[in-house]
Amino acid sequence: MEREPDALIIEGGSLRSSFSAGILDVFMAFDYRPFQRIIAVSSGAMALSFYASNQPRAFVSIARNLVEDPGFIDFKSAFSAQGIMNLEYLQKYANRHFPLDEPEAERRFSDVDLRVVATHFEQGTPIYLRPRPGTWQRYLLASATLPFVTRGKVQVEGTWMFDGGYADPVPVREAVRRGSQFPLIIRTRPAAARVDQSYLDWFGVYWHRDQRALARLFAEWHGAYNDLAEEIENRVADGQWAQLAPMERLASDGFSVARSDVDADYRLGLETGLDYLRSRGFIH
Repeated sequence: MEREPDALIIEGGSLRSSFSAGILDVFMAFDYRPFQRIIAVSSGAMALSFYASNQPRAFVSIARNLVEDPGFIDFKSAFSAQGIMNLEYLQKYANRHFPLDEPEAERRFSDVDLRVVATHFEQGTPIYLRPRPGTWQRYLLASATLPFVTRGKVQVEGTWMFDGGYADPVPVREAVRRGSQFPLIIRTRPAAARVDQSYLDWFGVYWHRDQRALARLFAEWHGAYNDLAEEIENRVADGQWAQLAPMERLASDGFSVARSDVDADYRLGLETGLDYLRSRGFIH
């Protein structure tokens, strides 16, 4: 059997994380958790949390039930305090129907260096939060909130933070810096995909024009992401890192997403997870 990965890195991507949730549900089904370190971003951190707490199908159930709910996604609210996606609505729904079992997550992964990535609102630098029972939901909120898309920023322990995907979208370098030798990366974009500067990035530059660090972060994000994607591809090709990524753009890539798109990406994640474990001899 090939060597097992010692770290798990999970990219964010809003509803695209239904793909990641499918992979993680397979990992749950076979109790696959060889990782000494797990670092996840934004919606990927939410999928990770249900993996840690051993609650299969929770993420995809929430996603498919809210994706067509106007209480959660409302484009008319882009410049309101809540943004296009209402994270408070999401949090209340999740707590009512699929409450995260934080004590169980802590029990199962107490010996794992588990981190959720957020971005420092003033400095534009990554913050690697260690969730514990009582702080878990606040950290998830900080990792996922983004100007225009959600509420914009969240204060955590006296520090304002927002979406970790801007400071460290695929935190594999941080895992290596912390000592990991062979990380497994779950992506929500195809391995060969590269990004252009988006309208959101442009708005971010303008909106934060008086905050030099944040304006630079939004202006340079797409280039930094592409450099990272290139490095990941090269290191995977060399056998230094491993990666699970969709072959093509996921169906739920974007804001106008239907329940069928979420279902399709989740099924693809299940197939990808099964193929991965089959290749490693966990499934015969």
